[in-house]
Amino acid sequence: MRMVQLMGTALATLALQTQAAIPAVQGPGLGNLSYTESEVFHPISWVNGNNGIPSTYPFRKDYGTNVAVLSNGYAVIPFAPDSGWGPGGFLIYDVSDPRNIQLVKRIYEPEGRTKDFRESHSIGMANINDKRYLMMQTGVGIELWDFTDINNIRQASKLSLPGVNFGDYSSVSWQLSWQAPYAYISVSNQGVYIVDTTDPENPKIADRGNGQSNPVPTSELGGFRTGPIFVMGNQMVLTSMDVTAGFASLDISDPLNPLLLAKGPEMPKYYATCFDGNKVHTSVRGAGAKMISFDLADPSRFVLDNNSLVADEQLYCNTQDNFVFQGAQEWMHKIDVSNPASYREVGKGSLHVSHADHGQLTPFGNIMYIGNDHGTGSAFMPHSEQPDNNPPAINNISPRDGATNQSLTTRIGIAFGDLIDVESLNSQAIRIQTSAGILVEGTFSVQLGIVNFSPATTLESNTTYEIIVAAGGIKDYAGNGFASEWRSSFTTVAETAVSGNTAYWPLDDDTQDHQGSNDLSQNGISFSDGGIYLNGSQRLTSEQELNNTLGGTSSLSFYIKTTQTGGDKGWNSPGLAGADQSWWWNDVFWGWMDNAGRIHVSTANEWGAASQPINDNQWHHVVLTRNKDSGTLQVFVDGNRQGTGTGVTGHFGTYFNSLGHIHGTSNYLTAGLDDVKIYNRVLSDADVSNLFNQVKISLPPELTQQSELVDSTIAFDVASSRGGNLLYSWSFGDGTETTYSSDALAYHNYSEPGHYQVILRVQNGDKISTHNFVKTVHGTLTATQPKASVLIKQRAGSVFNVNPDNNTVTAIDANSLAKRWEASVGEHPRTLALTANNEIWVANQKTDTLTRLNSNGVVLQTLSLPRGSQPFGIVVKDSGELLVTLSASGELLKLDASGNEIGRLKLGGTLRHLAVTADGHTAYVPRFISAQEQADVYKVDTASMELLDTIALAIDDATQDGEDRGRGIPNYLSGLAISPDGSRVWIPSKKDNVLRGLARDGEKLNFENSVRTVVNQIDLSSDTENFARQIDFNNRDMANAVVFSPLGDYALVALQGSNTVQIIDAYSNLQLGAIDNTGLAPQGLTLSDDGKRLFVYNFTNRSVAAYDISGIIENRDYSPVLLGRINTVNNEKLSSTVLKGKQIFYNARDIRMSQDGYISCASCHIDGGEDGRVWDFTERNEGFRNTITLIGRSGMGHGRVHWTANFDEIQDFENDIRNGFSGAGFLTDTQFANTSNPLGNPKAGLSTDLDAMAEYVHSLTDMPKSPYRMANGDLSAAAERGKVIFAQQDCSSCHSGDNFRDGQKHDVGTIKATSGLGLGQALEGIGFDTPTLLGLWTTAPYLHDGSAETLQDVLNNSLHGNAAQLSTSDRDDLVEYLNSLEGQELEYKQLRNDNGACLVTRGTGTDANVNMHGCESYVDQFWHEDAIGRLHNKENPDVCLDNNGMNYNNGWLVVNPCHFGSSQRWDWNSNRSLLPRGNNNYAVDANGSTDNAQASIWSYHGDTNQRWTMLPEKFVQLKNGDGSCLTASSMNNDAQITSVACTQDAKQFWAQDYRNRFHNKANPMKCMDHGSNDWDGGEVVIWDCKWSNNQYFDWDDNILRIRKNHNYVVDKSSGGSNKVHVWSRHNGNNQQWSVDGEIN
Repeated sequence: MRMVQLMGTALATLALQTQAAIPAVQGPGLGNLSYTESEVFHPISWVNGNNGIPSTYPFRKDYGTNVAVLSNGYAVIPFAPDSGWGPGGFLIYDVSDPRNIQLVKRIYEPEGRTKDFRESHSIGMANINDKRYLMMQTGVGIELWDFTDINNIRQASKLSLPGVNFGDYSSVSWQLSWQAPYAYISVSNQGVYIVDTTDPENPKIADRGNGQSNPVPTSELGGFRTGPIFVMGNQMVLTSMDVTAGFASLDISDPLNPLLLAKGPEMPKYYATCFDGNKVHTSVRGAGAKMISFDLADPSRFVLDNNSLVADEQLYCNTQDNFVFQGAQEWMHKIDVSNPASYREVGKGSLHVSHADHGQLTPFGNIMYIGNDHGTGSAFMPHSEQPDNNPPAINNISPRDGATNQSLTTRIGIAFGDLIDVESLNSQAIRIQTSAGILVEGTFSVQLGIVNFSPATTLESNTTYEIIVAAGGIKDYAGNGFASEWRSSFTTVAETAVSGNTAYWPLDDDTQDHQGSNDLSQNGISFSDGGIYLNGSQRLTSEQELNNTLGGTSSLSFYIKTTQTGGDKGWNSPGLAGADQSWWWNDVFWGWMDNAGRIHVSTANEWGAASQPINDNQWHHVVLTRNKDSGTLQVFVDGNRQGTGTGVTGHFGTYFNSLGHIHGTSNYLTAGLDDVKIYNRVLSDADVSNLFNQVKISLPPELTQQSELVDSTIAFDVASSRGGNLLYSWSFGDGTETTYSSDALAYHNYSEPGHYQVILRVQNGDKISTHNFVKTVHGTLTATQPKASVLIKQRAGSVFNVNPDNNTVTAIDANSLAKRWEASVGEHPRTLALTANNEIWVANQKTDTLTRLNSNGVVLQTLSLPRGSQPFGIVVKDSGELLVTLSASGELLKLDASGNEIGRLKLGGTLRHLAVTADGHTAYVPRFISAQEQADVYKVDTASMELLDTIALAIDDATQDGEDRGRGIPNYLSGLAISPDGSRVWIPSKKDNVLRGLARDGEKLNFENSVRTVVNQIDLSSDTENFARQIDFNNRDMANAVVFSPLGDYALVALQGSNTVQIIDAYSNLQLGAIDNTGLAPQGLTLSDDGKRLFVYNFTNRSVAAYDISGIIENRDYSPVLLGRINTVNNEKLSSTVLKGKQIFYNARDIRMSQDGYISCASCHIDGGEDGRVWDFTERNEGFRNTITLIGRSGMGHGRVHWTANFDEIQDFENDIRNGFSGAGFLTDTQFANTSNPLGNPKAGLSTDLDAMAEYVHSLTDMPKSPYRMANGDLSAAAERGKVIFAQQDCSSCHSGDNFRDGQKHDVGTIKATSGLGLGQALEGIGFDTPTLLGLWTTAPYLHDGSAETLQDVLNNSLHGNAAQLSTSDRDDLVEYLNSLEGQELEYKQLRNDNGACLVTRGTGTDANVNMHGCESYVDQFWHEDAIGRLHNKENPDVCLDNNGMNYNNGWLVVNPCHFGSSQRWDWNSNRSLLPRGNNNYAVDANGSTDNAQASIWSYHGDTNQRWTMLPEKFVQLKNGDGSCLTASSMNNDAQITSVACTQDAKQFWAQDYRNRFHNKANPMKCMDHGSNDWDGGEVVIWDCKWSNNQYFDWDDNILRIRKNHNYVVDKSSGGSNKVHVWSRHNGNNQQWSVDGEIN
């Protein structure tokens, strides 16, 4: 991933005050050498681990570099990990000999000063107060460093920017441009921060005035997430990153208030841009990409310059002279752009390193610094043989030469054709002066080749300024001086600032004082026609007295629109302000209307000064003045003096604080009022003219805020306009605009929905101002909203969500965010739906039920669905009917409002979510796990329940794999949504690259091109995929939910693995930003009724996060505000360790898990399952491998992991994380080096987080019920027949035991060239680990390489068993049986000592004691031994038997939360003693058989009190085919076993333990034993239980085979005797045994 971009590669800014002393240059500068042909476009010196780059910081990517600058005679290069992480540092090099650069200094304090460094996209420098400062962005904001003395570099200051937090494309300080004293920092979806660095030791977020937000929101900047930023004089060029649109040219003549001048067009996806003062060049993504360049000589127009030059995989660019340097993935391209009609490549070079990134380029004369942030080495590379002797030329200047009417806050910018050496910049090199030759003081700055000058004070009005660039003064990096003197000039505006303003109420949309602090109370007054409207009974009341100013010498300026008349005196007329007192000589009346409609200012009871009539219902600009010393009164209307008079002198102290009413009178003004200003002096004629000519435009809210229908005619007009003779031009944002006209009204029709950036240009003489807003145009909305299955839903002020792991539903108050209730429902609730009366239906996957609750959480109904059907998605139609997806049986179920089934449709595959059109007639149901050849979306008629169509989402084989895109097939099709206009379906999914791999296309799978996350779109007008609109989220994992804004113009997409919600323009597909860190594994989204509040359900940290997204909905910004987080679960069912492990399992954003956040364990094993994909793992020394589900395997419960059994502990997935995922890993590098062999030293116990993840995998014990079984769980008749065939065909010779696997490897004829290796060895003759048959119904495709799409395909393989010879009907029956196989519950057993007592825990808290007790049926006496030798207690399975490392006599036995340490691992020896793992000298010892007798660790001796047997909870009868029961004749050793009539005699009940021994109920220490007799007639007897093949028996269907020799089985004598013996197998009735008569 790249983060970056600077004036191409970097923005280097130097600012120096004209009066400041310049620190002496300490370094030797750049060597300007000649190079041989063989050196050009080849690296000549390196910046890598051998020359300054430190070793990788733990759990981070390798350190790389981006940008470089020449400062103080040295090259300064920051370094940091890629993707926005810290820490980092500085490298300082002597580059006087570019062939042999020398490291002078390294600053690297990863836990100290440089901990917040992130990959740098820009660097700024300034000489202020005799110090040289360097500014750079960091992971949390910006930092300034004092680089005055290379031997004493000092961190000067840090500034955190709210919302910036080590992000990549969001929550990020992306790039800065320092035009001292202001720095502009682009912060993605937040906009641009403006920082005041007047004091570099104390930078501050600038106050923009009038309560304006900082950062400047994206709506004011062009409406896109901000990235590369360039400043030249009064012009800012701002672009986005890694998108298809986002170009803006802005006027920053007011440095705190950028004004949008132009927005660029949409184009192919580009990553970054560079700007040379004239042209903007783009770096376009992809193979065969064409660089696109725009001419911006006119800042208000992006004009296409060229789009023909092809360069693959462009990333960043930079410019020098007439060349553009494109940094691409594998190459750096040098492009001649001198002829716009024919750009041409003149050379290219490569670093030729692995995982290269040639993006960040900085030209140093005739060499190029190539920053490679991927950490595989950066380098200096010559791009010309000859030294660089070209003097820097001037490309452009702002303001343009000869420009007039320039702002008094103008900054000057000069764009040179080469990078300027900051040490050459001073007021002698570039002189700014008046036409009279007076030097202007100020600050210079440099951004690569752009020099800026900021005057220290505002400029004089109506003054011409000259810019003189002296010959030889300015120098480029190579030391070339400017060739010959160059001049330019501009003239400032004629107006002077109107001083003395004490209060200013614009009255646009508030009544605040924008000059001082004297705000007005609105008092219910409405805004209208660009101002406020007073209805004749209202007034505005000020917080402070007005008479303090208006009682003395003052002026009052305002706009008024009225038809009102009054009386003949101020005291009996409506007026704007003043007071009528009983002492008439103390009266003052401002703006009173007489009976002829004239407006006055007067004192006492005098006539005062009056205007001509203005009550013509038109807006007029009025200025009233009074001089308290002379008594002179004046009235100006529309810039002209219309009346004068004289009144009483002196200051009147009478109190008044109203506008719209004269205090002490009964008359109120009826008028529109706007732009009211008070001045503490008498304004001159020039002041009044200035105010009148100031342009003030007000746009009607219905134009700027209301959306419009597509294809409707829209009127564009101003609500009001103030100032001079104005001309108007509209740019509608779709490429069309109007010519200038005196009539502001224009009409326009948009043919496509979209967000259109509208710009109004207003011309007043030779001055132009701009106003911009976003116009939303949408499609026709459906009468009611479409519906979809969801995990969270807001309705009528409440938010409801499911809690799948905790079997509950939570209700939250949508306004207060208080949790209302949490109610229990069935197991594993997946989705919910609301009825018209706000009842809640919940689909419970595990218990195959639906639950109906009322809005208070009371369960009203529990509805059982077919066994094993696994209801998942549920929608309630407006009619009240329910549609439910049955994920296991692949069916869509229709129920009436009461829950009665009224329709069912078999669709096939695994089904999860569904969406229903607004009319309720059609449902769209994706197949969650896609088939091999395509992903399917079923279109269903919900009335007839007929399949109308299967819409294909095809394999993408056209996209060229890259770091930002990839081929593949959609999979895990998740929470889809239909747009509010009913035109399209969005389906979030992952995208599996099944086309890539060494055996497939010769390319290795990597973290970027294995699994990508996408949103697919279906056009509902044609019911076909619109592949061109597929959205690929770069550096993100697992899109799984989407919600549309009420108009459908924005889409919010939850990315489960990234803990992020992406903000998408649903019309243009632009990624506008993201809400980062919403919580762990966001899986559900819902909006408030008005769409302005978003609720995010975070699955693995059990929370709902609420955000204010009104800024998005109102097109203001893309920075939602977190309102709160609500915990949804009161009593967590998972242990803290398992929950933590699950959180890690899902978290791709954890840098330890994967590089750039692409992939997590859940990406292929969501919910612990599988993804139905066959991956080419040839590069892992394996081959084609079919993903294996983790469900029901209890971690290592089925033995070693993977097809080749190459992992012997779950922690070995650290290997995949580090290699396949390119994650940093959870172990230290040293730990991994010692354990990298997965069959070597164990990893368990080395990382608590890795252990926690393993604990989660071990917790996946439940195998789902098969939907192929009968309602009561029995096998169907066909499955029963298949069971017999399974036995007859000897399938159990490999698929044996409870898990239907023998733990061995077999070559069953499926090995191919693509099968690769196993444990580094050829597989022929060895084969693969026998897979379990449990859950086969849900794990297609089959075999190691997925070559069998169905079970029928498996059976058709003649080398895989004997089933290929069966008849079709027999194979069908066998398939039915195989599909019916399901797992069993975990078996807990008593741990019984040979002295007759059992091991029991006294509590389940930490360090709870373990003692002996008489064997009973209490849960605290039962233990489950897991696959890695831990003993879990049944009372709380999250605690395990633990000796706390006390391997000595009387060492305590306790229980503790389960972990992977050796103190909880136990091994059995052949004497049935239980030994601490790794220490055979000690054993678990029972110090007695009485209740509470101590159990402890003791030296091993093997006597009775150290021998233990694990006894099952349940004993059953074993019934022979003739109806008799297996019976022990006595409990004496060698007592004969017989089969006699069944009774309740305890000697007839048996319990089979996990080693397949059969214990007798009469004495559980006695077991069935065949005495090694593997011949016909060999006796079967009772004997003390021991670990011996004599006592091991295996079930093969109803046949009980002896482990020693499977050709012999347990047989009841057929000669009339009841004797049971061993006999060769013939499957006769007397060899059939079945389980019956279970008792406890």
